[in-house]
Amino acid sequence: MRFRTQIILAIIVLVGMVAGITFVSQYQTTKLPGPTVIKEPSSQPAVTLSFPVKIVEWDPPTAADFELGFPGHYDFWFENKNAVAVDLGLMHQSCKCSTVTACALTPAEADDFRRGLLEEGVGESGFAHGGARTLLPSLFLSQQAMPQKQKLVPRWQKLEPQMANMMAPTTSLTVPPHAKGILRLTWDGKKNQLGSERLTLSLWTQAHDRSSGRDTPHLEVPVV
Repeated sequence: MRFRTQIILAIIVLVGMVAGITFVSQYQTTKLPGPTVIKEPSSQPAVTLSFPVKIVEWDPPTAADFELGFPGHYDFWFENKNAVAVDLGLMHQSCKCSTVTACALTPAEADDFRRGLLEEGVGESGFAHGGARTLLPSLFLSQQAMPQKQKLVPRWQKLEPQMANMMAPTTSLTVPPHAKGILRLTWDGKKNQLGSERLTLSLWTQAHDRSSGRDTPHLEVPVV
């Protein structure tokens, strides 16, 4: 009889404990989850190259050495003033008649190259009627025709437009810190392909290690 009473009491206590735990769990304060923290994308400033001339304006317009319907090229000089290497690539070009190449030079190579161009130009033909602006591009063409006079042969990298095929690997030129370089825009001059007297390029620049955003320089040169 006593044993049966003990069992009944144990069952009553167990049922009471379960009921108490259930009651407390229903009325205890529930900790609500905090607001979701959304991390903003990196706001690092874009790293770019310095182009002394981005939009060529001939003054007067006839000062250009280039004529519509004839092949030619124009050289845009640039400098990497950053402490990191910068990749240079091509996003879009306005005319399929043109090709874009670029090369990187050390500061000493750039100075020697400019000096050689000016000395050769003054010694042989003087300054072009457009001044030093038109002399440098035209002398590049003369050096290509006379490679024996070149002291430095640039290592040109062809840049393919990225927007032509977004799935294809992009071609780019890596410019070391504090280096200089040349971006050359060449056109074939065929009238049925040129279609415009102003050739434009949309470029992209970004730190080589991808630690920065992209900048998108815009270059233009009129062909008259």
